[in-house]
Amino acid sequence: MRKPARQIALLTLFLTVLSGCLDKTDHYSSLNDARSDRLFERGWLPDMLPPSTYDLEITTSVEVSSGHGRFHFDQGDYPPFSTRLSKYNGVMPKLETYHAAIQQLLEEGYAPNSYASGPTNWIFLCDQKKAVCEFFVWQ
Repeated sequence: MRKPARQIALLTLFLTVLSGCLDKTDHYSSLNDARSDRLFERGWLPDMLPPSTYDLEITTSVEVSSGHGRFHFDQGDYPPFSTRLSKYNGVMPKLETYHAAIQQLLEEGYAPNSYASGPTNWIFLCDQKKAVCEFFVWQ
């Protein structure tokens, strides 16, 4: 009986440690849903996405102050949105696991742009024809 108790204790410890390392993913069907959940107030995205934004997904990791995700929008909303972004300067997120994904999107022809607010940086890689943006955020 002593051995199973030890195994349970070790498993509990492992799961507790692991739970602190897991990313959190949220899905929002609309921009209003994201606002209701205070996504923008929490700083994971700037509150400047296209008004038609839908199917927004974001995965965040508080431990390393980074996140990534995607959203869709009506094609006509892309030009006003893109004017609020800066030309991408090549700076990559601290989290190296994002580098290959960003490179792949660039190779697929996604238009790279960036945005910064205080210590927070975003890369937005968008395909206007597909009406989708992938994004990466870090501090």
